[in-house]
Amino acid sequence: MFKTSLGYYLLDVNTDAIIKISKQVYDYLKGDTKELSKENQKYLELLLVKGYCKGNFERITKHVATDYLEQYLDTRISSLVLQLTQNCNLRCEYCIYSGNYNNRKHSKKEMDFQLAKRGMDFLLEHSKDVETLYITFYGGEPLLKFDLIKQCVEYLVGQADGRKIHFNMTTNATLLTEEKMNFLAKHRFSVLISFDGPPEVHDKSRRFANSGKGSQKLVLSKIKTIKERYPEWFKSLQLNAVIDQNGDFKSVNEYFMSDAIFDEIDIVFSTITSNYSKERREVSEEFKINERYEYFKLLLMKIGWLKLDDVSPLFKREQLMVGYTRWGKNRLSRTQLPYCGHRGGPCVPGIRSLFLSADGKFYPCEKVSELSKVTQIGDIENGIDVENIKNILNLEYYTEKQCKKCWAYDYCKICIAQVDSLEDIKSDTILEKCGGVRKAVEEELKDYCVLRELGYDFETNGLIKIL
Repeated sequence: MFKTSLGYYLLDVNTDAIIKISKQVYDYLKGDTKELSKENQKYLELLLVKGYCKGNFERITKHVATDYLEQYLDTRISSLVLQLTQNCNLRCEYCIYSGNYNNRKHSKKEMDFQLAKRGMDFLLEHSKDVETLYITFYGGEPLLKFDLIKQCVEYLVGQADGRKIHFNMTTNATLLTEEKMNFLAKHRFSVLISFDGPPEVHDKSRRFANSGKGSQKLVLSKIKTIKERYPEWFKSLQLNAVIDQNGDFKSVNEYFMSDAIFDEIDIVFSTITSNYSKERREVSEEFKINERYEYFKLLLMKIGWLKLDDVSPLFKREQLMVGYTRWGKNRLSRTQLPYCGHRGGPCVPGIRSLFLSADGKFYPCEKVSELSKVTQIGDIENGIDVENIKNILNLEYYTEKQCKKCWAYDYCKICIAQVDSLEDIKSDTILEKCGGVRKAVEEELKDYCVLRELGYDFETNGLIKIL
């Protein structure tokens, strides 16, 4: 149960329904009062008759994809991430290669075309039921291997038998030249450019390896060049702004609001990752206040109380509202949780984002550690290790008792990248994350209910008349 400034609610876990209730019913169910009016007593009885508030029942823990893994892995792999190199021309403080994480480090390891070809052949062979293929070129800095990128694109286009191919890349943009821009624009690459905002922030972390100088001025010039010369391609670009959760969020936000160019590009805003970090990262109270305030302005815009221009470019992405659709039009109709199932969190390893490292090993995605014995799910020589994937997929096995009693069961976001200890999976590591997950889901529930109460229409994808 939860409350907002506009009312009192309960989330019925079995049916996944959100029900507005009176304050007296709320207090009664919480145990704060034993008094119930006849009207509210009848209301509670009606809820029970309609199948709500049934409580827990005996269930089996098993991810729904478990029995079909071999078939999925044989025909439905849709995405391949190629680690072209572990080298980079920058040395960023928060990079997962920096040495501050229990993960890979910058090295001279790189992929040759033979290994890349074997990876692409593996994708083609195991994607027979897929109409669209996704290839991501990853580093280090992938543009250090631009010739290899060209070879891969040419090869895959020739082998795809007419299927659609989406090419993706994350880059620091410093190595972009006219030739490279022409090629990427021609093949409609989706490019994510790392850009952290003002010079004093960007240059603190994102410095050249050979000189130690900041890269902000150069990266910004590349972004402006793309806008000027490739206006259509520019519309598909994204910026990846990584902000230190102990840093000055307000000044970063003001920088992005000060230049109109940032209103025309999709900004993916994130904080420095804590996964595999050797040091615990706390979020400063000032950072949380300023971040939440900007998000609050986004919600006010959605109900027509602010103009779109009032919203920070860091919060204009429609994906920020996607989470709420789980309670909107996309909610599944059910009478109870399935007899056999698994909590939210894990995706099916290898299906959505199969990662091939420069030394030929397979991982579920690029976010896991390459030092881990837990997350290696195969290699290019021997293929996929299905048993290891089953273990990663069924994380609930480790915390089964606690998960089955958790009201946020469906909405858990904990996956292997957050709880991997490199050697094994520990239940204590998983349970440490639970409080944060429940708090985040409850805040989403509250925001969702307030938006609905104030007229935001989720059934039409949240589209309302903007002032």
